[in-house]
Amino acid sequence: MAATTKTTTVGDLKQKGLIRKLLEKVGVNLYDLLQSIFRDNFKGVVTIPSTSVDDIGDKVVLFTFPAVAQLWGLKIKATDMDTNAVPALVFSITVQTPGGGGAGEVVLIATTTIGQAGGNDELDLNLDPVNLAVGGKELVLKVTTASATPAAGTLTYVTDYATHLRTATGA
Repeated sequence: MAATTKTTTVGDLKQKGLIRKLLEKVGVNLYDLLQSIFRDNFKGVVTIPSTSVDDIGDKVVLFTFPAVAQLWGLKIKATDMDTNAVPALVFSITVQTPGGGGAGEVVLIATTTIGQAGGNDELDLNLDPVNLAVGGKELVLKVTTASATPAAGTLTYVTDYATHLRTATGA
């Protein structure tokens, strides 16, 4: 009598829940594993002209997220963009619909003063934006208090977002 061979497929393992059990046994959460696979960091440096910080409401588009993305984190670093002895520059970092003039705007970093002398800031924890749908939206610097003596500078940002294998509608 000939020996028979049975092939086990990933589908078989999935059906029996064996993949989840194996990951749990080694201390790996399946959701965390998938998030780490589909997470991206994007670092950018944008030159900010002095004319972009001299009026309340000035906006500078920093980055456009991929079509399907959820935001996990954001850090920024700015150089001195207000050389006055008593600097006044205050801005926020928001996410909004492209060209929407503020439509669907969500404030991610509110009223930061790092442009007054240079410094760092990060996502406001009280906003709880983990898994905030930002697909196709713009990351924007928005001036809330104009610079007393505007100066050109740079803003460096690092976005941490996840992309997923599904359509933009979530289907």
